[in-house]
Amino acid sequence: MTTPAYTDLDSNAPDGATSPTTYSGADLSNVRSLRDKVITGRCKGFVQTRTTGTGPDAIRPQYITWLHATLNVGFRMKSTWGGTGNYQQTSVEWEWTNDAGSSWTSMGTAQANTFDANDNITGTTNSGGVVTLVMELWTKCLRVVAGLATHIAGTGTGVHGLGDMSVQNANAVAVTGGAANGMTLGQSTAKEVDATRVRETFHDYGTIAAAGTVTLELDKYAHFAFTPDSTTSSTCTIALSGAPASGKAQVWTLEIFNGRRSADGKIIYPGAFKWTGGASVRVLDTVLELSGRNIYVMQTRDGATRMEITHIGKGG
Repeated sequence: MTTPAYTDLDSNAPDGATSPTTYSGADLSNVRSLRDKVITGRCKGFVQTRTTGTGPDAIRPQYITWLHATLNVGFRMKSTWGGTGNYQQTSVEWEWTNDAGSSWTSMGTAQANTFDANDNITGTTNSGGVVTLVMELWTKCLRVVAGLATHIAGTGTGVHGLGDMSVQNANAVAVTGGAANGMTLGQSTAKEVDATRVRETFHDYGTIAAAGTVTLELDKYAHFAFTPDSTTSSTCTIALSGAPASGKAQVWTLEIFNGRRSADGKIIYPGAFKWTGGASVRVLDTVLELSGRNIYVMQTRDGATRMEITHIGKGG
């Protein structure tokens, strides 16, 4: 059986007598009614499938097909997707077959949809009604689903589309408890902080091997301790990492246990260290620093180009 031609209803010729329609009267009404019942699920035996084709993906396919395997009759919706992200169903054309899909015939001119920036259909040709509303809702749901997937997978400042917390108004974000890990306070503009206490992280590097180097990690801790090797004449070198950039100041505390054991054994400090009075070389007090715990306070504000260090005495 040759697939017959089909045109939309002409209100001036409701029986379909206008050329090139080959149906008229009840025949035309029946095929149109069959199509509408199939796509609304009112006819048994028709199975729905989808083919992505030129569509972006399986949820935005080029074809959605309803085919009856016994009768070999079927209908399909042929869609074109456009707009930002290809979420808008900009064109829909209905086709039908009576040879199990070997050939398809258009059931009229395609419906063309015009959308606004909010995915509302503001204009449509050759159709309308509830089906058009469904197309609009379909577009909006697709965009919401895609946005939710991006949000779930998002990390860093892109989550919620808000950027980092520094852009939020102080009255809009109240932090009353919990932990804020890795957050920089006052990153864009320095803010005053009133606090009942600040507890800085302490780290003990333990015993440093003879002629070894201990690297003080300023981006991780604010209070350090270490013990040089016990060999009488061994040296120990101090290095730094993670110093703040120029324009940011940082103060830290260092405890050295048994740092000087003889005239030969010594601590080698970075050349940028400046002792009280601006001296670049520390004249050690062998009585004070021979043994026990010695405490130093250091600070920098120029990216570690110059670091002030003060020996504040022996601990208990």
